[in-house]
Amino acid sequence: MDYVRHHVEGGTFEEQLDMLRRRATANYIIEQRGVILADVTHESLPDVVNQLFRDCVKDEGPTQPSLDDLANDVLRRLAFPKDHKLEPQVTYSIPIRGVSRDLRFDYRYVNGKITLIEKISLTDRPANVETRVNDLLFRFDHVSQAKKINHFVALFDVGNAGSTAPVEHHLKAIEEFSPTVNVRDEDAAETVGGYLGVVVK
Repeated sequence: MDYVRHHVEGGTFEEQLDMLRRRATANYIIEQRGVILADVTHESLPDVVNQLFRDCVKDEGPTQPSLDDLANDVLRRLAFPKDHKLEPQVTYSIPIRGVSRDLRFDYRYVNGKITLIEKISLTDRPANVETRVNDLLFRFDHVSQAKKINHFVALFDVGNAGSTAPVEHHLKAIEEFSPTVNVRDEDAAETVGGYLGVVVK
């Protein structure tokens, strides 16, 4: 509320809303939902906001599992050999035009060769999805060139009842570097295991 009050009183509220709407990587959507026509006192504002929330925000029901949850479930089903490690959150420092940049990946699996495993959500506004895909392609391309790593697996999600049709062009771009696996597929663990050379428990 302090943030909102600051910009309302400073006359910059609409400008801030426009800036927040344009953020391509945001995990929220801001839409104009209505106007309060009656006079509202500071004391009654919380009640008005609560009523607006009930009127404007749809109850989505039970929480759906996140991409992290689904990907972890897939990987937990694999019987990794004791002498082979699945390392989470690995970073490579890569020179890009003479400037060192840290490129992070969700997992690294080493079994004589290095395979980098990345999670990517394709359930969002098209601009956000395109930004995520471009970021993934950028990291795959640069780590491949700098570290000679050429084995990747991309774990993607299109939502509970989602279709891959709207994102097929993104999947094709990713598949220039990496096989793609839908984490909601029943045989996702078997598919990932096949790429990694690991059997399912």
